[in-house]
Amino acid sequence: EHGLRYTLDPARVYFSARLSGERARSASVLEDHATHLGRPLVVYDPYAGVGPNLGLPLHRGLIRTVVAGDLNPAAASFLEANLERLAPSSASLRPTVHIEVGDGRAWRAKAELLGRADALFLNLPHEATEHVADLLPLLAEDAWLLGWVIADRDSAGRITTELEDAHQQASRHVQALEVALVKGYSTSMAIHRIAVRSTTGS
Repeated sequence: EHGLRYTLDPARVYFSARLSGERARSASVLEDHATHLGRPLVVYDPYAGVGPNLGLPLHRGLIRTVVAGDLNPAAASFLEANLERLAPSSASLRPTVHIEVGDGRAWRAKAELLGRADALFLNLPHEATEHVADLLPLLAEDAWLLGWVIADRDSAGRITTELEDAHQQASRHVQALEVALVKGYSTSMAIHRIAVRSTTGS
């Protein structure tokens, strides 16, 4: 995908090329954010699968630390191998990679992970909005939440309200928010992109 190779076993893990264009778009958001902050990023991906959201930004040297995981131990194994291979070989650009196995919502109980993520991927489309409140404590002072939601085609307004409410309850100030229909999923459902930049200050 995008010239990068991922190792996986489709009998044991899930991978879909349907969001290939979205992953390229997310990499551009991370590139702009790294420029804005003036340094490589700390990026979390609690539902990473085999790592396709992280491949491009890793390969471009945009990440200094990545914490990624999956509930499926088989996916976590492929994830670790893929990230190690896709990371830049240069010692000065090579990031720290940490792999977690388990439910991403449990990360908020780990003090060492709180308040550090410059960007966080929420790649759990069927349950994304239910997990937002548990993941917001992981975000750094100025951070992006990037993900996808499968919902009714006319759900953008509802999703926007849910995101705004979750950020307000977490005492985060929304600086930019996008909810956009990406493509159809079924006759009544669609995949929506969510992208929220928020800060801890005004």
